[in-house]
Amino acid sequence: MKSKVLPLILACLLLCAAPAWAGGGAVAGLARQAASLASKRLGPQDQAASVACLTNAGYATYKNQSTLSLYDDLTKLTAISPGRGNLLVRPGAPQEPLYLMFVKKEGPDKLMMTFLADKEGKLAAGPAMNIHVGVGIFFKFFI
Repeated sequence: MKSKVLPLILACLLLCAAPAWAGGGAVAGLARQAASLASKRLGPQDQAASVACLTNAGYATYKNQSTLSLYDDLTKLTAISPGRGNLLVRPGAPQEPLYLMFVKKEGPDKLMMTFLADKEGKLAAGPAMNIHVGVGIFFKFFI
C-alpha cells in the first residue's frame, strides 16, 4: 500500500507545479502579443538604437499574476532589454493596470509611439502617433 501512495503523491505534485515551471498562465504569451501589436503599429522592433519601451511590468499584475517575466520575454522577442537601456520600468502599485509604451525613432523629426494597456483582461493597443517635439516648439499643447 505504501509503495502506491508515494508515486500518487509525486504525480499530484508534478501536475500542480508543471504550469508554474513551464511559465504557464495568463502571462505566458503576453510579451509575444505585446511585441506583435507594437510591430503592427510601428514596424519591426529589431534595432536597439531606435526602439524603447516604458512599462510598469514587474509591479502591475495581469489577471492576478506577476508580470516580472515580461522583461525576459521581451528581451528574447525584440531588441528591447534592461541591459541595452531601452526597457524603462516605472514603479507602481500592483492594482494599477499593466501598460507598455513602445517608441521607435524613424527619422530626425519622427518619433512614433503606441500605447498598449490591459483593458478588461485583454491587451489593447492605441494608434501609432508621432510624439516628436522639435527645437522651438512650445509645450502649451502638452499642458
